[in-house]
Amino acid sequence: MTFLLLLAYLFFFFIRPQDWWGPLMGAPVDYIMILSTLILLMLFKSQLGRVIKLPQTIFFMLFFVCVFLSNAIGGDIGTAVKNGYEYLRFFLIYLIVAGSLDSQQKIKWTGLVIAVLTAFIAYQGIVQINTGTNIAGMSLYRDESRVRWVGVFDGSNTTCLAFLFAFPFALNRIFFNPGIFSKILYIALLSLLSVGIYLTESRGGFMSLLILIFFFISFHIKNKKGVIIGAVMAALIFTVAAPGRFAVDDPEKSSRGRISAWSEALDIVRYNDPLLGVGKGRFTEYSRIVAHNSFLQQLGETGLIGAFFWIGIFYCSFKGLLGIAPKISADKASKVLYEENLLVLIGLVAATMFLSAEHELLYIAAALCAAVVAIYGDGFKIVRKDLIKIGAIEVFGVLFFYLVVNVFRKVI
Repeated sequence: MTFLLLLAYLFFFFIRPQDWWGPLMGAPVDYIMILSTLILLMLFKSQLGRVIKLPQTIFFMLFFVCVFLSNAIGGDIGTAVKNGYEYLRFFLIYLIVAGSLDSQQKIKWTGLVIAVLTAFIAYQGIVQINTGTNIAGMSLYRDESRVRWVGVFDGSNTTCLAFLFAFPFALNRIFFNPGIFSKILYIALLSLLSVGIYLTESRGGFMSLLILIFFFISFHIKNKKGVIIGAVMAALIFTVAAPGRFAVDDPEKSSRGRISAWSEALDIVRYNDPLLGVGKGRFTEYSRIVAHNSFLQQLGETGLIGAFFWIGIFYCSFKGLLGIAPKISADKASKVLYEENLLVLIGLVAATMFLSAEHELLYIAAALCAAVVAIYGDGFKIVRKDLIKIGAIEVFGVLFFYLVVNVFRKVI
C-alpha cells in the first residue's frame, strides 16, 4: 500500500495536475500523499527504522537544524519557521521514498515510473516548442526558445533537472535489460529525455549530462580506455549538441552574472556570520541573482556549519553505495540498480555545481540511494576520518571557487 501511495506521490510531483487541471486546481494532493504514506510507514513494518539510522539521514536532520538556526539566531523567527517548514517537507519526502522502497523490484519499478513521467514532460516540451504552449497552458520560458513545465518545474533549469534525474534509468536499462520490447521502450524514453534536455538549453544541465555519460562509460570499460572513451564521447556530444548559450560572454550576460554571484557568495561568508551564514532564503538580499551553485548558496545562507552537513548528506550517500558494491557484484540485477542510482546521484550532484538546486529531486535521489543501501547493506558508520574528508571537501570547494572567480574576473 505504501509503495502505491509513493507512486501516486511521484505522479502528482512530476505531472502536477493540481497546478493546471481544473478539478484538482489548488488541491494539496502531494502533501496528502506525503503524510498518508508516512503514517502507513510508521504503523506497519517497513525499513523506515533502518533508514533513520543511516548516517546520511542524521546529516540531513542536522542540516535541517542549521536551516532553522541560520535565521532564528538573527531574530528572524518568521523566516526561520517558513524555511524550516520547507526543509521539513524535503526531509519527509526523503523518508517516505527511502522507507517505501524495501525491495529490488520496487526500486526497479520506481525507476521506470520516473522515466515514463519525465518522458511525458519532455514530449510536452516538444509540443510547447512547436505550438508555443503545452497541455498545462505554459508558454516558453521568458518568451525564449527554452521549454519548461509547471509548478516546481516552471523554469528551464529545473525542468532539465527532472530529465537528468530520469536519464540514467533509461540509459542503463537499454544495455542491461534482456527483453527486446523493454529495450525498445527504454530507447524511446531515452530519446524523449535527450530531446527534452536539448530543448531546455540549460548549460548547467548539459554539462551535468556530459559528466553522467563520462561516468557511465567509465563504469563499463574498466581500464584507462574507458576513461579515454568517456572523455572523447563527452567532448563529441559537447561539440555537436551544446546549447548556443554556452559562450562565456553570451548576449544574456548570464555567465558574467553567475561569476559575480559566486564572488558575492564568498563575500557573504567572509563579511557576515561565517558559521551559520546570513539565513536560509536570504541570498538574493546580498546578490542580484541566486548563486547558480548549490554549494555556494548553502555556504552563504547556512554558513560553514550548514554547508558541512549538506555535503555530508551526499558524501554518506556515495559512501553507502560504494560500500555495498562488493556484496552485489555477482548479482547482475542488483548491480544494474546500484549503478543507475549511483549515476542519478552523480548527475544531480554535478548539477548542483551549475544550478542552485534547492529542489526535492536532489533529496529524492539521496533517498533512492538510502533505500538501496538499506536493502543490500548492513549499515555503516561515519568515523573521524570521514568527518575530516567532508571538511576537506568544503575547504577545497571554497578555495576552488575563490580561484575560479579571480581567474574569470580577468577574463571577462
